[in-house]
Amino acid sequence: MKKYIVDSIENQLVTLLSADNEAQKVVVSFNDFNKSIKDGDRISADIDQSGIVVKYILLKEETKEFKKKNEDLLNKLSENNTE
Repeated sequence: MKKYIVDSIENQLVTLLSADNEAQKVVVSFNDFNKSIKDGDRISADIDQSGIVVKYILLKEETKEFKKKNEDLLNKLSENNTE
């Protein structure tokens, strides 16, 4: 399975960015997911050649760590702008 970041969800379409190279994106149907996913989630997924998500795992711990790093970076940037 390959790792992806959920970039956006619009009009029942989910845009996934490859975790290895965010310039590579895949657009799949929201209906391929049986759990609620949201922007910023990290998943590991098998996507067939027709663009259907065959199976996926929500990487809860990686998502949590990724969001924490982003929040820390934003806080650091905010602190630097107030000095």
